[in-house]
Amino acid sequence: MQKSQRAWAKIVREFIEDYHEKQEEDYVFPRFKKAGKMDRLIGILLNQHQAGRRVTDVIFKFGPTSRKDDDARQQVVGAMQVFITMYRPHAAR
Repeated sequence: MQKSQRAWAKIVREFIEDYHEKQEEDYVFPRFKKAGKMDRLIGILLNQHQAGRRVTDVIFKFGPTSRKDDDARQQVVGAMQVFITMYRPHAAR
């Protein structure tokens, strides 16, 4: 895995997934659910969180061999494209 891919994936995993999303899931979403507000939006955001984690998993799995293996490279490129496509509207919410 190239250094930039590793750094990107590590930042996403540690800050976005393990910190930011976890804070939303543990503290923000339960308050809205308890108040009976934004249930649909919370469901969408939770699905996006799970999808993002799967994308990061793909990058960690295929990243180490992506410089030498064309199939692995395509997996990483595809995962990054999916992440960008998914994350733009997620961040906008």
